Amino acid sequence: MALIAAAYNNPTLIRERFGADNFDVLMGQFAQIAQQQSDTGEVVYWPAVNPEGMPAGNPGPEPFAYYGTERGARPGWENRCTALSVLQELTLDVDAYLPLVTAPLLIVHGRGDQAVPVADAVAAFAKVAGPKELLVLDVSNHIDLYDDDTYVLPAVDRTVSFFDGSL
Repeated sequence: MALIAAAYNNPTLIRERFGADNFDVLMGQFAQIAQQQSDTGEVVYWPAVNPEGMPAGNPGPEPFAYYGTERGARPGWENRCTALSVLQELTLDVDAYLPLVTAPLLIVHGRGDQAVPVADAVAAFAKVAGPKELLVLDVSNHIDLYDDDTYVLPAVDRTVSFFDGSL
C-alpha cells in the first residue's frame, strides 16, 4: 500500500487546530444541518474549496489554488460537497486503524506541506506495525505532489521500487 500526500485525520488534533470553541460551534452547525436534512429531506451543500476558509470541504488558499483553478479543473467537477461529508471527514479517526495495517506500507509526504503537516505523516508512520518506509520530499505545499513532476516522479519511482521489493 502507498499513501502519497495523504491526510491522517484525527478528530482531537483537528479540534486543536480549529480551536476548541470554533470546533464546538462547527459541530453545532453540523447538528443543525443534520436536523434540517432530516426534517426536509434537502441535502445541504458547501463549497468543496473556499479560499477564505470555512465553510468548505477543503478550506483555505492552497486547496483552492489547485481545485478552484485551471490547474485542477476537470470536466463535470462542481465546487461543492455535502456539508455532512465534511463532518465525516473532520471526525474520521485514522489513528484507530493504523495499528491494524499489516501490509507493507509506503508513506510519501512533503516536508513543507501546510495542509497536512509532515508531523502527521510521521506520527501515522510510527503507528503502523508492519513493514514500512517513509519518504519525505522537499515540497513547499501539499498540492505539488499531485502534478509537479519534480516531486511526482521521485514518488512514483520510490513506489514502484517499494512494490517490487514488497509484493
